[in-house]
Amino acid sequence: MQRFHRRPLRDSHILRLLLAFLAVFLVSAFPFVAESSGKGSESNLRPGVAPEIWRNFMTQPRQTVIVELRETPLPRSVPLALRQSAWAQIKAGIVQSLPGGARALKHLYPRFPLVALDLDSAGVAALALRPDLRAIYPDRLRHPLVESSTPFIGADHLHAEGYGGAGTAVAVLDSPVRYGNGAFGDCPSPGAPGCKVAVWENFADQDPLEVMEGNAHGTNVAGIVLGMAPETTILSLNVFMWIEVEGGWRAFDTDIIAAMDWVAAHASEYSIVAINMSLGSEREDPAPCNGESFYAAIETLYDDYSIVSAVAAGNEAQYNSLGSPACVSLATSVGAQYDSDLSATFSYSCIDFIPVLGKISCFSNLNGALDLVAPGLAVTAGGIEDYSGTSMAAPHVAGTVALMQSYWAQTEGAFKSAFWADRYLQIYAVPLPHAGVVYNQMNLDFDRAPDVEAGYAFPAFPREDEAAAIPAALDGLEFTLDVPDAGAIGGVYLHLEIVHPEPSAVTLRLARPDGQSADVTLPEGPTNFNTVLGRNYAAGAFAPLAGDERQGTWRLSLSDGDGGRGYFLSAVLWLAPADCAADCEAAECGDDRCGGRCGDCPEGWICTGKHECLAQGEFCKGDTCASAAEIPVPFAGTIVGNSLECADFFKGSCGGIFAPDKTYTFELPQPGRMSAEAADVNAVLYLKAASCEGKELACEKRLGGENAKIGMELEAGRYYLTVENYDAGEFGLAVDLCAPDCEGKACGDDGCGGSCGECPELTTCNDGGECVCSFAICEAACCAEGEICYEDACCAPDCDGKTCGDDGCGGSCGECETDESCIEGTCQSSNDETDGDQPAGDDDSGSGGGCRHAGSHASGLLVVLFLIASGRRFPKRRSNLI
Repeated sequence: MQRFHRRPLRDSHILRLLLAFLAVFLVSAFPFVAESSGKGSESNLRPGVAPEIWRNFMTQPRQTVIVELRETPLPRSVPLALRQSAWAQIKAGIVQSLPGGARALKHLYPRFPLVALDLDSAGVAALALRPDLRAIYPDRLRHPLVESSTPFIGADHLHAEGYGGAGTAVAVLDSPVRYGNGAFGDCPSPGAPGCKVAVWENFADQDPLEVMEGNAHGTNVAGIVLGMAPETTILSLNVFMWIEVEGGWRAFDTDIIAAMDWVAAHASEYSIVAINMSLGSEREDPAPCNGESFYAAIETLYDDYSIVSAVAAGNEAQYNSLGSPACVSLATSVGAQYDSDLSATFSYSCIDFIPVLGKISCFSNLNGALDLVAPGLAVTAGGIEDYSGTSMAAPHVAGTVALMQSYWAQTEGAFKSAFWADRYLQIYAVPLPHAGVVYNQMNLDFDRAPDVEAGYAFPAFPREDEAAAIPAALDGLEFTLDVPDAGAIGGVYLHLEIVHPEPSAVTLRLARPDGQSADVTLPEGPTNFNTVLGRNYAAGAFAPLAGDERQGTWRLSLSDGDGGRGYFLSAVLWLAPADCAADCEAAECGDDRCGGRCGDCPEGWICTGKHECLAQGEFCKGDTCASAAEIPVPFAGTIVGNSLECADFFKGSCGGIFAPDKTYTFELPQPGRMSAEAADVNAVLYLKAASCEGKELACEKRLGGENAKIGMELEAGRYYLTVENYDAGEFGLAVDLCAPDCEGKACGDDGCGGSCGECPELTTCNDGGECVCSFAICEAACCAEGEICYEDACCAPDCDGKTCGDDGCGGSCGECETDESCIEGTCQSSNDETDGDQPAGDDDSGSGGGCRHAGSHASGLLVVLFLIASGRRFPKRRSNLI
């Protein structure tokens, strides 16, 4: 974004000042803090030097590198000014020590412990041994646009359907567009057939050819507009000139407003739908600047010509204030975000050590009134490479307005007003949490937006008006809206814009025609409020209003708990169709696209545009311990992860910086073992105990070679496994986790390939982990006390209530007298007069030594033998006739 004032010091001036400072205040060298270095790996040969630097030297003799200094011996508790002075002394010493001295200096970065230098391999090797140096990084080349930001916003969906901004024009109030560089079609002159630049006007007091040659800012901006709307027409209106006393390109308000007046005069001729102003000045006031000279011009274009003014929010890292003229309420203010992962990003106002896809840049000015956030980092467009700033974010919006107005003209027959063009872009936007606040991220992927079919506007106020001052009582300020269309209400959203120093003091009530109402208190956050309730905040808050008839008078009431410090500006009622199909698939939180809610996040967590609950400060699942993905135990398989939208929160001892990381967690109920391997990616793996910032147990770094892998035995407890992915995308993580489980088991597999114990001799282990008899070699020792081995099984003899007969285990419960028989376990006397017809074995006697009854014939034979042996005579017996 071009600044109106603040003359920057040139690097050569700064260096001379530093050298003069050194002559008076030279201090002794800082003590050396040694680092251990191993042998064999490329990075260990030069501690702190990124391996990519050595690879670059294979193809080029010199390269630009970024050198990071040590913070020690001055801790961060020391005031920043003193630390900056210490850094300046070290930087000056580094420059003086190099061959060529100041000629090697590229950027001094006075506010950071960083310096950019142009070096050969010998220079890098020498710097790598200095005790006051922490690391050396390559100067990487980035090309996010148009390849990345177009699909990031979703404009490619409309391009694929044949919509490209035809029939529209965008006025670029900036430096002159370099129309002849080949990026704007066949352009022998502006307005020629085939040239995307139709107008090339000058409003500054300097030859525009000189400005064009010295300042490519407007060319990059115009190229971004065409990236979003390739069929729109560019109107190049130069407002910049070189101001010698300022030492830079500046634009006077009078020239800017003159260009805006030209836009109004030619709005119909060129079908102008938007102007882009990637310019402004710094301010620290969080309130709108509706009392400045730009207000009248912006309001006129907005209300009378339906022209959207897309304005850069500013690059001063103001977290509660927008630059001017972005602070005008009717301007569409735009902040900057990343549309791809980069290395650390530096600017004069801040440094981003964790640049992540989707994240808002550290330099972007913010405020509750901010309308949209769009890509603005390292943008290449219009043939101009790597421009960064909210200046690059604003033309994404201006181009999108042209794209959408062309789409509406072709599908609905007319352009929409500037008011509705802005409101549609915001209802389509994706919620983007940042530092506890939810902003609107540009999005044209309509499948991700609420399924609304109509919007209705309450009375609006272009700036603060006493008639719209918010009173203390909820019924003190009420606005009505007549909805003419009939039909059932499928869902409700409310876009609300107010001016207030503390919006959380404001409560609103929205009532449908039958009187049913819903109350919402605004969330805590920065000054002012401008977003969609029911989507970005308070998902499902208006769900009680769905289902009834929409036609009739709706009422909106507001109250201010701080007693009238705020002003109402506008509100839009968005209604979903009656047949709206709620979509909460894979959603943890957020709205269901029909005004309902998919779920709630834990207290202190936030819901992202992807309907994920993240801990504060996170950018993706697994960024911190709080939402590390749980790996079940036991586990053996490959986890497919993606670190593309993750940040760089953690580092292992073996390496890792500026690479997005993702963390997993698991808990071992008892001692076990683990192994992990990152497949086919340049990565660092490290394992920590108790938390992802706890004691490191293992770390391995592999770049351009074998897979990084770790494995070890572990005690019971919780562990955190982090993948730091240098390739910043999808990765495979092969994991084998095992905790031996021998609970209730005396033998068998422990679940990890080990054993829960060995069984005693003569026993075997069954499926339940019990040692049981090995009956193939059954012996008494195999059975419990009181049992015997019988027919390959342990058997307990049972003689309860028995005096004879089988004991159930092949033994006998006792023997009967010779004249007795065993009947049902009892010895009973034999009857000599019986005819002896009782069959053998029919007396419950058993084999194995019990009383065996073989019939009367066998008994008689024994008696005869006894009498013969004793010499006794047998008596005569009479035979009876039968």
